[in-house]
Formats: sequence, C-alpha cells, structure tokens
Amino acid sequence: MSMFKKRKLIFQLIITIFSAILFFIYNNDFYYSDSAGYIVADSKRYVELAKHFSGLEGLFSVTLINKNLFGPLLYYDLILQENRYLFFTVTFFFFFIALMSLHKNLSDEKNKDLILFLIIANPIVISSFSGPNKEIVGYISILYLINYMLKNKLKYIFMAIMFSIFARWELLLVIIGFLILRKIKYRKTALFFLIVLISFVVSYYDYSYDAMINHMPSRDNSLGFVSFLAELNQKGLYFLTLIPKLFINFFGEIIVANPFNLSDYSLMIYFSQLVFLILVIKIKKRKVLNFKNQFFLFLLVFSLIFTTPAFIQHRYFIPLYPIIVILAFLKNKSMCCLNYDKTYE
Repeated sequence: MSMFKKRKLIFQLIITIFSAILFFIYNNDFYYSDSAGYIVADSKRYVELAKHFSGLEGLFSVTLINKNLFGPLLYYDLILQENRYLFFTVTFFFFFIALMSLHKNLSDEKNKDLILFLIIANPIVISSFSGPNKEIVGYISILYLINYMLKNKLKYIFMAIMFSIFARWELLLVIIGFLILRKIKYRKTALFFLIVLISFVVSYYDYSYDAMINHMPSRDNSLGFVSFLAELNQKGLYFLTLIPKLFINFFGEIIVANPFNLSDYSLMIYFSQLVFLILVIKIKKRKVLNFKNQFFLFLLVFSLIFTTPAFIQHRYFIPLYPIIVILAFLKNKSMCCLNYDKTYE
C-alpha cells in the first residue's frame, strides 16, 4: 500500500471515530431541554419554529418575519423532515466528503495534514453538529468552495452554492461576488467601488433592531463602541468601521470577557477567537496578503459583506475559518494564484 493511501486511510479512520463520538454525545434530548446549556446558537429556535411553522407554507410565513430563517428551515424542516438524527448524519456526510476531497486536492501540499487537522479542531465546528444551525452549513459551503478554488470543478461550486442557500443569503452573495471578482483583472478598483457602494447602501440601513442583538453580558463593555460604529455607518462612513468591526468580530470576546466567568457556547467562542488570533499572527508573518491570492480575495469579500450589520457575532465568521487556516499554512503558492495570474508576488 502506498504512503498516500495509508495516510488517506488513517485520515478516514480519524474522521469516522470523530463522527461516532459526536453522534453519541449530541444526539439526545438533553440539549433541547430547558435545563440544557447554550451549546449551539439558534438550534433550539429552529427546532421550535419547525414544529409550529412546518411545511412550505410555514416556511414562507417565517421567511416574511426573518429572511435568514429560510435556508436553515428549508434544510432542517422540508428536506430533513425535522429529524435531528438526519441532520447530524446528512450534514456530517457532506462534511466528510468535503474533507476527503480536500485531502485529495491538497495531495501536493506539505502542510496538508496540519491544515486538515486545524479545519476540524475549532471548538465551534465540533459543537455545531449537535443541532440545526447556520454555522456548520455555511462552513461546509466554504469547504466545497475551497475545493473549487483548488481544482475548478463545477461539482464543487454547485455544492458550495447549495449549502450557502441553506445557511444564509449573505453567504450566497459573498460567493457570487467572489466568483465575479476573481475573473476581473482590476480587482483593486472593483473592490474600491464595492466599498463605496456598500457605504452608500448601509447608510440607509435601520440599525435599531441590530443594536438589540448585542445583549450578551461579555459584550457590555464594547456595546457603546459598537453603537458608535453603527452611527458612523449611517453617516456613510462604513469604510472607517470595516477594520474595527472585523477586529471585534474576530477577537472581541478575548478583550472584554473573563474566561473563568464563561460557560457553554460563550467559552467555545472564547477559545475559537484565541485560535483566530494565533492564525492571524501567523498570516502577518507570511507574504500572502496579495490580490493575486484567491483565498485573501475571498476573505476581503466575506469581510465586506459580514461587517455591514451592527451584529457583533464571532460565529458569523466561523465559515471563514478554513480560509484563514489555509492563508496561515498553505505553502504551495501555485494553489493560491488565480488561474490567469502567471506570477505570485
């Protein structure tokens, strides 16, 4: 047996064991009882909504209330028939296929094993299989998108778009925007006009509802600053708020929270942000922040779209995590280049 096949077999075995452990830990009624901790954001909400608004008619009724409920309920209610066991099994199956595709498509990469391990290791990723949520579905979408970036096969982009629909409409917008920008030669100019356009659009956005979202005790110290950033957005100064909001979404919990006072999901967010911080420091030491680097280009487009709301929610940026891992550790520079770029500078 070749070394590649042995390593592939070992990787498959690790993922299978990982799957079995998660299945027995999470698929029980305790996590949906009133006494359960806050394990995954919105899971209980989706389960309750699926019970009261089942079927196609109920789906559209809920969507009128909140358009971001459409994808998760379409996936969990209509397709998986409100079955948590099916959610875990089907979701993990596509997660497994995406990882195995990455294992194959990164065969020439020296840091392949490290990249794959880190993609699995984030605590929020591990916990997100416990029940229906947007984060793990969006995560799977990005894994298929990475496979598309590496091999340009239509089956990967089809899967990426399908799972982005199941996650949230903003993610679909990001993927479409990225696919357009990666074909444009003058990307800096295009991004400049995109920032101007977003600044204009968000100046008319009603932030009164978004501001109520920032109620977590660990975020109380930053709430005034977040409100100030929202005011700047309404004045058409979004371009000034992009970096601060990205910084807070990436690392805000580390700055304002005491980890000894956190529990359940908040603690997972804290450790996830620590991982983000380590990876960003690693990226800063590498010369990969280049407009010819398709992974950096995607990070920019994702950040532009997901920093527009007043929400300060680290979990919204979890689908970006595998992109950050690749930017931190991918050594094969040819994999980063856009197809029509002959050099990587």
